[in-house]
Amino acid sequence: MRKLCRYLLLVSFCFAALTGKAQEAVFANNYHSSTGLAKLAVEKAVIYTPNMVWHYAHHPSVVYFKRNFYAIFSNGVKGEDDPGQRILISKSANFEDWSLPQILKEPKIAADEIPYTLTPGGIFVHNDKLMLLYTENNIGDNYARLNVKLYAITSEDGEHWSEPVDLNIRLFPSHKPFLLPSGRFLITGNDVVYYTDDRSGLSGWTKAVYNGKREEVKATLVEGAFTVAKNGMLYNLLRSTGKTYDGFLYQSMSEDQGKTWSIPAKAKFTDNNSKSYLGQLPDGRYFHIGTPDTTNKGKRTPLVLSVSKDGLNYDKTFIVDDSNYQMKYKGKWKDGQFGYPYAYVNGKDLFIIYSRRKEQLEIVKIAISQLK
Repeated sequence: MRKLCRYLLLVSFCFAALTGKAQEAVFANNYHSSTGLAKLAVEKAVIYTPNMVWHYAHHPSVVYFKRNFYAIFSNGVKGEDDPGQRILISKSANFEDWSLPQILKEPKIAADEIPYTLTPGGIFVHNDKLMLLYTENNIGDNYARLNVKLYAITSEDGEHWSEPVDLNIRLFPSHKPFLLPSGRFLITGNDVVYYTDDRSGLSGWTKAVYNGKREEVKATLVEGAFTVAKNGMLYNLLRSTGKTYDGFLYQSMSEDQGKTWSIPAKAKFTDNNSKSYLGQLPDGRYFHIGTPDTTNKGKRTPLVLSVSKDGLNYDKTFIVDDSNYQMKYKGKWKDGQFGYPYAYVNGKDLFIIYSRRKEQLEIVKIAISQLK
């Protein structure tokens, strides 16, 4: 049956490539409201709280490396993408107690004495080293992002970091690179995908293309998340935003390991205009972490974990957190209770890190045994 399903998907993909039409939607969730949903038992820790000078914290990710957790995030004075935004790092040996965040990277000063802005793109372990991607740019009129460059740095101990390597890509990565079984790396930002077969991940990045006319789908799409579903297909699940936001995620599919992609199609998966994350549990099931409640656009609450057997139909749903955080300092684009969640599996536990109103950084620990 699985081979037949995969064959039909391939036929559908080829037809779409020839006609330039979007794929039929296959991603779905069953979220309607938080009423009656099980609320997971979680342990919570606070990594960063705003102070009188630095009010903004966002773009988080976390990893476990050599007996310590490492969390990284962007940190700004007032709001998102303001000049001077930097990258902080904190570590913990037990999840409960986190070190005072330290400056990992600070932006350089432009010729006109306006500081650049740094945005982290995910921390992960590769070749027995910590690796971090981050984007550097300076800010023009109306917050236009100018001189965009993507860099990588590595560390063998979490304390000492290499000099940055320019990856020669103009990109703001949605998440850390996605590694295929073949060894190919993929990264996505907005609805652009790049890939490389360089095992270091430091060179050879090539821009993927769409099988058809992307402009025929009018949706503004950003911040995708990759997964290889049980049917063997590679997918990119994208957030709809801006004036074209319609309360749903969009999907794109590749059958050649990310070189070419189907035209995005609206999925049957609700979303409250926020970045989400896809991953797999140790038993092979898939999970999605995000804010699927579309009652109030931009409120981004509650934080929801959905589970799937096939990576396409996310029909088991749990509330991670529905608490209210009161914003302490006003700033640009600081809406939304739960911002940009990222999840990490370590042993029998699932860790989810996220920002609160883009100023406080929190992380929760969930026993995977609860996700029955």
